[in-house]
Amino acid sequence: MLWGAAGVVFIADGAYGWALYAFAMMGLVLVQLVSLRRRERRLEAAARGLGI
Repeated sequence: MLWGAAGVVFIADGAYGWALYAFAMMGLVLVQLVSLRRRERRLEAAARGLGI
């Protein structure tokens, strides 16, 4: 959320390069959160398959 807010502030200030950086960082954080949940489900399925 803070990366997105910073991106909006940078756009309002005219610093488009920094805004692009802030939005890219926000996207990376969101991708990390999604992949973390997917990885957790995959590990739980593997543990169930092994009977752990």
